[in-house]
Amino acid sequence: YISKNLILNSYQRCIVIHGTNNAVLADNVAYNVQGHCYMTEDGSEVGNVFKRNLGAFVNPVTKVLDGALDSIPAIFYLRNPDNSVVENVAAGSADSGFFLHFRDSVQGDSAEFHPDVVPREITMKKFAGNTAHSNSMAGIKMYTYVPKEQSILENSRIYKNQMIGIALTKMEKVSIIGGYVADNKIGIDLNLANSVTISGVHIVGSTEGYRKFNQFLSRNANWLENAFCSKRPEKNTKLIGIEFHTTMTDETQSGPSVEDVVFENFGFEGSGGCAASMAIA
Repeated sequence: YISKNLILNSYQRCIVIHGTNNAVLADNVAYNVQGHCYMTEDGSEVGNVFKRNLGAFVNPVTKVLDGALDSIPAIFYLRNPDNSVVENVAAGSADSGFFLHFRDSVQGDSAEFHPDVVPREITMKKFAGNTAHSNSMAGIKMYTYVPKEQSILENSRIYKNQMIGIALTKMEKVSIIGGYVADNKIGIDLNLANSVTISGVHIVGSTEGYRKFNQFLSRNANWLENAFCSKRPEKNTKLIGIEFHTTMTDETQSGPSVEDVVFENFGFEGSGGCAASMAIA
């Protein structure tokens, strides 16, 4: 049980769960860290609980071991979905807040003890009530995940990430249920996604606070040129609520679906939104 610790100015990660099951990480705070912060190492780790932890200002490591991804750091980097991630906050990463990176086998020192474990096929235990904001790339990103049963990202709060709120790539049987997504260049990005459901999410292109922030900084010409609501759409600064890319050609799976989603502040500036924006693209 690892609880109520403060980690400052670490040159290599925060708390690493390596070959360990059923640990609880709760109410910890980490700030100004290089590399991934809270993480599981090999993909064999299961039953662990990450609850109410805060990570902020996470920077890349310039020299890494082969296969390590600390040059694109995540505040929470998880290799096996059979863990609980609840009510955590990830803010200010050089890449992503949460990187759910489930591979087709266990890696590292644990591989020989778990030859039959395929992390990307395991159903997610619990991912609920997490917040990711002010990250340079994405709030949540997940690649190559094809669980045998529907897995849920529940009631996430994802806002003010510079590129994408939630990025799902090469995905099947994942549901985004509830939550709030706002002030991201792209709210939810789906690429090669089958049987993905987005339900009950509130997606805001630009909030009043964010627009006022842009106005305050508009005296800086470089900022204005690259702001989400730039008056020059050719700068590719439009806002998108949900962007669909290619869907995998698999006759046994359905494509993505969107239901009971609220889109707010997209469209013309006169309606309170961003002129160069669209709810669905």
